[in-house]
Amino acid sequence: MVRACIASVVCCSMVYTPAVAQDEGGAASAGPKWFRTNGELTELPSSPDQWLNCSPLSLDKLEGKGILFYYFEEQCPNCEKRWPGLLEAAARHQGDPVIFIAVNSGNTPQQIAGYLKRNNINWPVIVDTDRSFEKESLGAEISLQNIYRLCTLTAKREWRGADSNQLDAVATAAAEGGKWNVDPTGIPDELRTAWANVEIGNYTVASRAIMRAGKQSNADTKAAAKKLFDAVKASMDEELATIDKQLAAGEDWPAYKALDQFMRVYDGYPMHPEVSKRYKEVGQSEAVKNERLAVKKVAAAIRAGSKNTPSAIKRAVGMLEKVVADFPDTEAAAEAQELLDKVAESRRTNAA
Repeated sequence: MVRACIASVVCCSMVYTPAVAQDEGGAASAGPKWFRTNGELTELPSSPDQWLNCSPLSLDKLEGKGILFYYFEEQCPNCEKRWPGLLEAAARHQGDPVIFIAVNSGNTPQQIAGYLKRNNINWPVIVDTDRSFEKESLGAEISLQNIYRLCTLTAKREWRGADSNQLDAVATAAAEGGKWNVDPTGIPDELRTAWANVEIGNYTVASRAIMRAGKQSNADTKAAAKKLFDAVKASMDEELATIDKQLAAGEDWPAYKALDQFMRVYDGYPMHPEVSKRYKEVGQSEAVKNERLAVKKVAAAIRAGSKNTPSAIKRAVGMLEKVVADFPDTEAAAEAQELLDKVAESRRTNAA
């Protein structure tokens, strides 16, 4: 506890703030100051366990929109005080094709959920427990000298770092050239939140409002609900077509995962009984059963090692090694081996 308190005091006195861009006369310019990062953004986490406030988002679903990633350290009191201003800035850009995503690293969803509730944070949140997303996208870790970072994937798909004190300018620049999937014209206030969720592929959250509005007598509201439902239905049809191809090719595990996510993402919408039937059938294949069991064991190993004590890590390593030995050629075994390699590399670095 003393160590945590000391770290909190130190971090709040060493916040990294890049210089604001200036024009030739020395005044602050309206445009954002961009910074280079050593990392790159190729994908977003696909596991529901790594997301709060929404279902897993994907770069495909966010195509054509700017995305701002705000990496934050929840143990810094002064950093926590920034959230009202951040949320207000995001609200000013509700009409722009730009999405705000928060990223917290080194914690579990359970640990960060209370922080989000306390600060009324409603952005989609990536919970990067092992810091892999942080390392890959930033090329570095958040540190005591750099408590929060802002990076953006512009609507033109350029990956850049930026000054977090220039959130408005960065959001405007990121949204440039972007577009909506569903034209918001004519969407009534009661469906604006549902529309925003449909735009980012967070379909389940939008389902209740859309289905309820579709039963109303008001013709305009009903038409808006149909427009949103048609967008959701188009996405459903596209994903089912991909799943059909996987099943036809004998790719049971990818198809099972896709069906599992499909049923969660589109929960609340009319769904053909055939979807549930396919899900149950492919779930009975031996390959899928092995993959599911291996996935559970890897998850258990990660939970065991999350305490980050020498004994906890030793136990987790043993569990991961057993997965590699007992479930060779599975996707989970490959993930387990990758985690083992990271532990080994960390040990070599610490020993050097």
